[in-house]
Amino acid sequence: MKRYLAIIVAVLLVLSLSTSAFAVYDPATDGVSEWDGEVTTITVTDRLPGIQLDNNPILKELEKRIGVKLDISVLDAAQYNSLIASQIAAGDIPDMFYLWDNSSNVNFQKWAQEGLIWNLEELADKIPNAFTWLNANDLAYGRVPSLDNGLYGLPRMQQLTPDAIPYRGDWLEKLGLEIPVTPDDLFEYCVAVSTQDPDGNGVDDTWGLFITQLGDKGGGLIDKNIREGFGIEPETVAYKVIPAQEGFMDLMDFYHDLYAAGGIYPEFYLESDIYADQEAFRAGTVGTMFKTTSLDHTMPYRSNASEAFYQNNPDGEVVAGYPLQPNGTTAADAENYFHYITMSCWGVFCISKNASEEAVDAACRFLNFGCTEEGVHLLTNGIEGINYKSWDPVLRTKVAFTQAEKEEPGHEERLINAISYLCVQQSWKNYGKLTFGGNTPEEKAEYMKRYNELNHGYIVYDNIDTYPGYADLKTKNAELTTKLNDEMMVQYIVGGITRDEFTDWLYNVYCPAWEEVEDIVEAVRGPKE
Repeated sequence: MKRYLAIIVAVLLVLSLSTSAFAVYDPATDGVSEWDGEVTTITVTDRLPGIQLDNNPILKELEKRIGVKLDISVLDAAQYNSLIASQIAAGDIPDMFYLWDNSSNVNFQKWAQEGLIWNLEELADKIPNAFTWLNANDLAYGRVPSLDNGLYGLPRMQQLTPDAIPYRGDWLEKLGLEIPVTPDDLFEYCVAVSTQDPDGNGVDDTWGLFITQLGDKGGGLIDKNIREGFGIEPETVAYKVIPAQEGFMDLMDFYHDLYAAGGIYPEFYLESDIYADQEAFRAGTVGTMFKTTSLDHTMPYRSNASEAFYQNNPDGEVVAGYPLQPNGTTAADAENYFHYITMSCWGVFCISKNASEEAVDAACRFLNFGCTEEGVHLLTNGIEGINYKSWDPVLRTKVAFTQAEKEEPGHEERLINAISYLCVQQSWKNYGKLTFGGNTPEEKAEYMKRYNELNHGYIVYDNIDTYPGYADLKTKNAELTTKLNDEMMVQYIVGGITRDEFTDWLYNVYCPAWEEVEDIVEAVRGPKE
């Protein structure tokens, strides 16, 4: 089904990059800010694992550029949510604090309702960059629906690394196949990997697909890279939960038939590790990583993400495939299809109502600075000559110091890491990737080429978790969701129940319980066109 932009309600942004758009902030040519007023100290609570705060050069640089000194209290990252809640409950409320969770955090909602944190829209004149850097979808992560959808936290958005389905390029060549484009192509590839001994060891030990993380949306059986080949759309676009959509049973039939043909690891349902598919791919036993993954996991050069693969498969090759398109199309039709994404938000920054006027102003200066390319560069990359040797703004390459160079006498500051978790935004504008992968100029060029090929046709949509009423409905239907994920889908795929038994339960029990989704989406988006 060809998806025309005119019928898509949730569209806010279509991302498409060209090589000319790769250049980002360069302190050497774009300059740096200078503060000529008094420096204000504010108390901050954050989760900053492995960071040395004493004499940190980046914190000193912040004082010079924006006149803000951060007095940071670091809480254990693994227990951060409970620890920050205990701290605030005890009345120890910092001027500014970070929440690992965003709008789904119960304490965040509670503190906003109790008047402990600022509605940032009341401070909009002090943080104008936030409202130009972030779009309406982004800001939704920091809103509290029960308080007129007020903005009580500034979302920290993540970089977009183009989604890709990784395949074994060497196996494709051996099997005489092209990179899969449609569900039929993927089916053929998976069965061939399972039945034709592509690793040539004479042992029946390879499978096309290893399913992990069963789920009713996002990841698992309804992975977005695969489901789009069946015309399945996000809830806020379709106004329906995924299992209620027309293409859902087509997807289930695909898995059912693929399992029967031997294309899926037979005991996938016993696996509880959600990363088992990645481990199996790196071990050389499966033909593709199942869950939505990114370009970084499909590059041929050695990196932290790929080293294990090449240790196990020294002659192996990984290639990237675009998210699936409907059957009957080809790679030449890719520009006619769009890939839905919801951007990732990693927490929010809040400003305390207990903070003094000077502290509020300083906290706003920090957040406003963090929503600029200069702020992103300083807080994620650091300072040239201290945190890194050189920076190429076109290749987005930061050359690091060797350990020996860090330990040279007189350069103790080189041993202090940049504070990536303190960054306000973890991407360039419009979710641009912070750095490009590759260890040589040739590898950098190849990465940029693939980045440009894959990074097109994206439609940013609302995450339904941010819509008023959905959390309550989700809680109400939790048992049904568990039954769908852990029992009904698995049983149908492996042949434990018939299609009629599955659809009878799906359409007479499960889907009716989620009909309210249409009203929830309509209340935010308006009637479906």
